[in-house]
Amino acid sequence: MKKMFACVSVMFFVMSMVSGKMVFGQEEAKHSCGTVASVSGDNITVSEFIYSETSGEEAYQDVIYTVSKDAELDNIPSLEVLKDGVEVDIEYVEKEGKKEASYIFVYDVGGE
Repeated sequence: MKKMFACVSVMFFVMSMVSGKMVFGQEEAKHSCGTVASVSGDNITVSEFIYSETSGEEAYQDVIYTVSKDAELDNIPSLEVLKDGVEVDIEYVEKEGKKEASYIFVYDVGGE
């Protein structure tokens, strides 16, 4: 019985590491989505919908992401062709109070 418990414990630990729940020395990636408000150099500003469950208030907030040099861009060749008003999904980590995008998916590049 102890052997089975040990095997199950090891399997749980390995599965947790693989799924990204326990990543030692790295921040856990977060996800956001919204509409591109502006692109400047390696920064992208996204207008995100914010809903407060406690107060019931709805609002949009502009959030700035620094796009890392090795970020994966999906459905777009480069940030230079990204236009304002386009819907995006962003995967990011927070480093030193800044949000660094590692993956950006663009839904529609404006008919290009």
